[in-house]
Amino acid sequence: MMLTIDQDAPESNPEDQLHPPSGRWLASQITEQLRGTLQLARSSQTNRQKISSGFDALDLVLPSGGYEEGSLVDLFGAGPADGRWWIAWHSVLHALRGGRYAVVVEKQPLFYPPAIASLRVPIESLVVVRCRDDRECEWAIDQSLRSPAVGAVIAEVHTRDDRMARRWQLSVEHGGGLGLLIRPPSAHPQRTPSWAQVQWQVTSCPKGPRQHTADSSSRGRWSQLRLLRCPKGRGGSLATINLLDPTAQWPEKAA
Repeated sequence: MMLTIDQDAPESNPEDQLHPPSGRWLASQITEQLRGTLQLARSSQTNRQKISSGFDALDLVLPSGGYEEGSLVDLFGAGPADGRWWIAWHSVLHALRGGRYAVVVEKQPLFYPPAIASLRVPIESLVVVRCRDDRECEWAIDQSLRSPAVGAVIAEVHTRDDRMARRWQLSVEHGGGLGLLIRPPSAHPQRTPSWAQVQWQVTSCPKGPRQHTADSSSRGRWSQLRLLRCPKGRGGSLATINLLDPTAQWPEKAA
């Protein structure tokens, strides 16, 4: 059973300015659902490993062969057609080790579970948090990243607050999971407050390599990712992936 947390929650003391009232309620709801896996997740904190991006071509570009546990990943792009959400969900699948949960934070009810059915993400591992405004989203993201029972948090973020961005980075380091932040089309990497360890610029390849080769393995939706930021990584490195086949390679004839 997938848990969905809505924001029709009882209000707390409005004079308490330290924590948003709904944020505290969100945190308590998430904590209750995740309590059963906390002990197991904490035991794995001291043995952090890499998390595959879900695509062979991306793992080859990343210096450690994947993402480090306790990392934030920014995905910049021009719109939904570039496949950023699909790319992020492939990473989520590999982050759900040890009984951990995936938390989706959103303002509008856009997440449609059947859309990711082909990825075989266990539905019982999903927690969907629907917020009323950006502030609640920021708080829910922070609390989810901080929990050792959460393997991945996926959300579209609009924050312009550098302090909140830094807080997310500290929280994900504490929790040991993966934060996948979908940046809106208006966001620019150089002007967006971010403490993400890895940043990608995603561009769709609508024609794909089919115009260059008749190889059946080249069929599908393709996207090109440019590595903007990564510790020990080579900035500007390119990777082209098939969204429908994570193991596919861009044919040499299409280069």
